[in-house]
Amino acid sequence: MRTFIYIFLLMSYTAHLQSTNTKLIFKGYFSGIDEAQLLNKIKNNATEYEIPTYSKSAYSEKAKENTVLFWHKYALKIAADYNRPVKSKDGKTYPVADRANPYQYPKFPYASPPYTARMLAYLSVTLHDVHLFIEQNVNSLQIIQKSKGTEIAMDVAASKLLVYFFPCETENIEKELVRKLSSNKIEDKNAYLVGLVFANEIISKAKLDNFENNNDLIVEKYVYPKSVNFESWTSLDNPSRPPLLPKFGLVKTWHLNAENIESVRPSPPPIIGSEQFMKDLYELKSYSKSMTRAQTEIANFWADGPGSPTPPGHWNTIVMELMAQKKMDQKTQLEIFAMLNTALMDAAICCWQTKYYYNYPRPNQIDPSIKTILGVPNFPSYTSGHSTFSGAAATVLSAYFKNEQSLLEKYAKNASESRIYGCIHYRFDCEAGLECGKKIGEIVLLKMKNKVVGKNCCGKVVEL
Repeated sequence: MRTFIYIFLLMSYTAHLQSTNTKLIFKGYFSGIDEAQLLNKIKNNATEYEIPTYSKSAYSEKAKENTVLFWHKYALKIAADYNRPVKSKDGKTYPVADRANPYQYPKFPYASPPYTARMLAYLSVTLHDVHLFIEQNVNSLQIIQKSKGTEIAMDVAASKLLVYFFPCETENIEKELVRKLSSNKIEDKNAYLVGLVFANEIISKAKLDNFENNNDLIVEKYVYPKSVNFESWTSLDNPSRPPLLPKFGLVKTWHLNAENIESVRPSPPPIIGSEQFMKDLYELKSYSKSMTRAQTEIANFWADGPGSPTPPGHWNTIVMELMAQKKMDQKTQLEIFAMLNTALMDAAICCWQTKYYYNYPRPNQIDPSIKTILGVPNFPSYTSGHSTFSGAAATVLSAYFKNEQSLLEKYAKNASESRIYGCIHYRFDCEAGLECGKKIGEIVLLKMKNKVVGKNCCGKVVEL
């Protein structure tokens, strides 16, 4: 069995997914925080922070919105604004976004699908765990009013986390925080401190998840049989663009680990020139020449290209609509967002490690006569990111929205096949990605339904 040099820290996988007829109840922390340690930090740091006061004039009707939905929607808006491919200035090279100099062109970050998935996972985990932390420690924290204090803490934590992911948006994010806090008359210093200290803890974990600290990590490559003679994936942009996040597959996961990764990892793609390959290539050639109106609409609806919150954001939008229909309470919303977005981040990691392991060429690299109606993403073809994201999302969400399971599965299928209609992916890219995503979703659901002792994304031993 092939191996990858990828580091995965999390809980052990024990069995196949059980029936989802049982109501899901998750009572643990996603972040693996140490309650006693965090309580101590809040107590010891209480004198170090000056809590700001906010004028009633800063209040806006916008601040009345459900705090959980507010920050997720705001995060999607920022992600869409920062999802802009970099342009070459000299016609030869592309400048690189730099956290150390975030305001220089291109502004940091480029909110690609993996980056957006990672950001949403940490945001959802932060909001979920802050809410749970206060719920379980309200007396020790001496929160004046539980509901209002929880809102304050979530507002502060979410804003600080988004500033970390989008440093150039600091001023705008802080303005939104002012509007939110003004409605709560921020009188509760302890609630403010919970949000601030909690955000700092999560950011510290994010800094060590191998996204930024991966210089010494190695990406293993697949060795093709000697009989195979084809060019590995290469950028089709002119000038050639550096590959997008080639080391994202090294990022620490939430739910996948060395024990269960083999159960979801896609098999090798078809050999170039094989019967399966030629069949799927000819299919794309036919779509390149002619598509139905319905196929074109599906390709465009699920494109999620520049200026969009990417596929992870698209699925967040879908779940918000479902939540509104069901009129769900905040606590349930928090659990669903955390489940969904940690699954999407794991899907991104697994997909990206597969892409750069096989380095499989795009269809129009093999056959330039294949014309796409969408832009060609600047990373290898196998497997499809849209498909992997969608398989994971539909599986997780179906456990919460059982009556909409068939609709969610249809969405996932359409999202997957949209990349075929757009002539960006071979069918085997999409089928393998969709299946991989489904398996990731099953692992997430299994872990949340059974109490398991293991390690979270940052190595902390926790009981779920």
